[in-house]
Amino acid sequence: VISGSINVDATADIRRTCSLGLIATNIEENMVTSGGEIWLDKFIKVYQGVDNPRNNNETVWWNMGMFLINNPNTVYNSTDHTITFEGLDLMAKLTGRRNGQLPAVATLVPAGSKIAAVVQRTITQLGGFSKYVIQDEGLEVPYDIKMDMGATIYDLLVELRDLYPNWEMFFDVDGIF
Repeated sequence: VISGSINVDATADIRRTCSLGLIATNIEENMVTSGGEIWLDKFIKVYQGVDNPRNNNETVWWNMGMFLINNPNTVYNSTDHTITFEGLDLMAKLTGRRNGQLPAVATLVPAGSKIAAVVQRTITQLGGFSKYVIQDEGLEVPYDIKMDMGATIYDLLVELRDLYPNWEMFFDVDGIF
């Protein structure tokens, strides 16, 4: 890695973003293409390291999060071959930024449904994620929630989250919802 930045914004839908630049010494022609090693269908985990001079310069590593690769580019000249890309946290897979659309039919959550169970099914069945921590307060959906075609998984989750104050949802650095 020759350049990079990581941003964390607790008020944004997609809380963590990164921008990375790498030198690829053994780059293949189709490395940055659909199905290649660096493409939109890949997840990466980014670590930041600092050398500790008090302990034989041993590097101490911090997990900065899991990201979906977004907008990979290759730049080539005779002295340098670099790949640059943006990374988006896993919420991008639910928001519509990187897929996340609900099935092509209206989605209905009937009044009386257990909120925790609806969120769990939404994350696993529609979002495709298997790692989650959902606090079950035993609360129910107070009215029917209908999402029309074109809505995203995130739209449904926001509707459920906003039913009661002080609820939040995000992916942690290990990719757990």
